[in-house]
Amino acid sequence: MKVLSLAALVVFGATVVSSASDLLLWYQQPAVATRTSPLINEALAIGNGRIGGLIAGGTAREQVVLDEDSLWIGGDNPSGNDATMGSYQMLGNVFINLPGHETVADYRRDLDIGDALAHVSYSVNGVKFSREYFCSHAMASGHPPHRRQARQLHRQH
Repeated sequence: MKVLSLAALVVFGATVVSSASDLLLWYQQPAVATRTSPLINEALAIGNGRIGGLIAGGTAREQVVLDEDSLWIGGDNPSGNDATMGSYQMLGNVFINLPGHETVADYRRDLDIGDALAHVSYSVNGVKFSREYFCSHAMASGHPPHRRQARQLHRQH
């Protein structure tokens, strides 16, 4: 019986690992906060259990909402009762202004849950721009790092 249980656990574990790369959320437009739908409903969440961020994916102006676990309002909630639950408070906003990126093509933003990476990519006048966000436990600076890239697309004449 123990051998059968172990075999089932190994098979199940292999199935979970092999499908982790399939855990992808993707969108064809930036997240937008409205009066009836806050940014948290559409932004891509990254975090490491201590700090985190919400990636809006803007093109002309990117917004990253930062969060840190010591900004908790409320006490412990061992009962799980939503009425007595506290909440995290926003640490701050980071805005990245990108003039000339108002009109874009081939827009995509995604959250790869299996690799814990958020991406934003689009093209402006034949140049492909991409950003990658992640959050690591080893971060000494205390903020979610990101990588930005741009490359010229080949044009056919």
